[in-house]
Amino acid sequence: MLVKLAYGRNGLAVDFPDGRTTVIEPTYLDGLPDQSAAIGDALRHPLGCPPLREVVSTDQTVAISVCDVTRPMPSATASPVILDARRGVIAAAGVGSWK
Repeated sequence: MLVKLAYGRNGLAVDFPDGRTTVIEPTYLDGLPDQSAAIGDALRHPLGCPPLREVVSTDQTVAISVCDVTRPMPSATASPVILDARRGVIAAAGVGSWK
């Protein structure tokens, strides 16, 4: 069974044994109509835990980890929303409070 793997820029075709291979296809979902609003809402109302503003105090140091290009992450959309959410909660390093 010839299977094209999502590898590199153009994919990689690999031949697997027919009787021992099962291919599981992902279920694709439509994207959110307003990703920035959805991310902001999730930050203000997270599931199963209190929001950032209730967990972090203004004197704490916080690091924000972002995925590199090897992970499918809309960093260009998410990063501004995440940085905006920390306004009034934590100060930017070397910049002071953005309240």
